[in-house]
Amino acid sequence: MKFLPGFLLVFFSMIFTGCFDILEDISLNKDGTGKYSLTFDMDQIIKDPFMKGMLLEMVKKEVGLEMDDTEKYVIDSIIYLKDYPEFAKIKASKVLLETAKMHMVVNEEKGKMFINFGFDFNEVGDIGSFFKSINENGESQALFSGLDQIVNGSNFVYKKKSLTRLPAVKGEKSVKDNFEGEELTMLKMFMTNSNLKTTYKFPGKVKKSSIENSVINNNEVTIATPLLDLLDGKAKLDGEIKFKN
Repeated sequence: MKFLPGFLLVFFSMIFTGCFDILEDISLNKDGTGKYSLTFDMDQIIKDPFMKGMLLEMVKKEVGLEMDDTEKYVIDSIIYLKDYPEFAKIKASKVLLETAKMHMVVNEEKGKMFINFGFDFNEVGDIGSFFKSINENGESQALFSGLDQIVNGSNFVYKKKSLTRLPAVKGEKSVKDNFEGEELTMLKMFMTNSNLKTTYKFPGKVKKSSIENSVINNNEVTIATPLLDLLDGKAKLDGEIKFKN
C-alpha cells in the first residue's frame, strides 16, 4: 500500500483529536536483550461517528484514498523500517533495524483502531539511541513525524538485577513544544482522559520499584500515568526497578 507513509501523518494528527491511550511495553531477557513496543490505542475514535468522519476526510485529503463514507473502512498493514532508505543513516543495532516495524489497523466493523511500533534490541540502551537518532535525522523524522516526542525519557540502563529509566534529557524536544496558545489549550483538553500505560516484564520476580505509581505483579511492573500530567511536568517516568535474575 503506497500511501502508508503519508497515512502515518493522519494517525499522528488523529491521536490529538480524540480519546486515546498509549501502551508502552518493555520486555527484558536475562542477557539484556529484549523487545520494545509502543501502541496508540484509538478504538474510541473509530467508534465515534463524528471522529470517524474526520478520519475519512483526512485520509482523502492527505493520501488521496477515495472512499465512500458508507462503506466499511478496513486497513491492516505492516511496514518495516529496513525497506526505507531514510533509515540507513540511523545509529542503531542491526537486530533493531531488521525488526523495527509499524503495524496499523483500522476496522470500523470491529471498532478497532491502533498503530503499533516495535522492535527487538540487543541492549536497552538501543531504545534511547534509536529515538535520539530519529530526532537528529531529518529524512527519517519526516517519515515518522512526532514518534520520538510522544514518550520523553526513553533512555535505559540495565545491570544484572536492575533496570533504570533515566530522566528526560534537559532541552529535549517534546510534543508540547509543537503547540502554543489556543492550540496548546486544545491539546490539553483532548489529553484529559488519556494515559500512558507502561508495562515492564522481567526474567525474574520484581523486588521493588521506585517509579511513581508502580504496581508489581510477580515479574511485571505496570504504571499508568495521565498524559496531561506528563505534558505539564507533574509526573515522571524515571526510576529504578530491582528484580531477581
